[in-house]
Amino acid sequence: MEKEYRIVVPSILNPNSLEYFLSQFPQDIKNTTIILDFNLVTSISSYCIICLLILCRYLNKLCSSVEIDFYDNYRMFEVFKAWDFFPYFEKYRFNERNCQKEDNLGEEEIYLQILPIEKAGDIYRAVDSLRKRLELNLEQSTDLFVIISEIGQNIIEHSNSCGFISVGRICQRRKDILKICIADEGIGIGVSLREKLSKVYNEYLDGIAIYKAMFEGISRYDDIGRGNGIIKTKGIVEEHKGKICIRSGIAKLWGDIPSWAIEGFLRKKLSYLPGTQVNINFSLS
Repeated sequence: MEKEYRIVVPSILNPNSLEYFLSQFPQDIKNTTIILDFNLVTSISSYCIICLLILCRYLNKLCSSVEIDFYDNYRMFEVFKAWDFFPYFEKYRFNERNCQKEDNLGEEEIYLQILPIEKAGDIYRAVDSLRKRLELNLEQSTDLFVIISEIGQNIIEHSNSCGFISVGRICQRRKDILKICIADEGIGIGVSLREKLSKVYNEYLDGIAIYKAMFEGISRYDDIGRGNGIIKTKGIVEEHKGKICIRSGIAKLWGDIPSWAIEGFLRKKLSYLPGTQVNINFSLS
């Protein structure tokens, strides 16, 4: 008999509460229907909506069924529609009869559609679309292009899967903040660099692989110029005095910290999430 497992999503789903949310999933989910309960959710970040998409698509391959249950939560249902989430994962429930419609959809001032990355042309189309919608100047557009093209190219060459981009622009503490998340559902940095890090134990592989990629520019390939994508992206974020965090497999690491403090900011043995997720925030003003 198929089991049903209902997981209540935190009311504010951000990078911190995401880790608690991921830890709630049972280890054995075969022949299980998983319901993600969004009844009490009031806010979700651009990073978390991409991570949720990756998670739902991954779980759907492992168990019988995954559904998002919005109940009558009109705000969250409209947020997911605004992000254009449902073309990539369409299993959901929403009780429109009982909902109370609201004008204010949450903290994001500009909602942009989730954009897929499967081939090189997708990168250029994504940058062009985002540049127009965000009304960026030439310097800002160039920085956005470099970030998306460098990380997007890594997805195409290394992940063996499809990737996604989400971008939000919000006003926070009187600053104009750009939030960028680029993620894929592929093999992850650890598996990609496994041959280069063959002496590293599996439980530490993801964390060390992220560190090596972010701070040393290590790449699966030995060609000249390889491995500069993440370092170049980190440099742009630092110029804007922003923040970058990379999560892959069961580890994540912040890039805006001094090298001597790496161990204190490296999180290991997290709940597994396939692929790699790059979360970037920086001020446009």
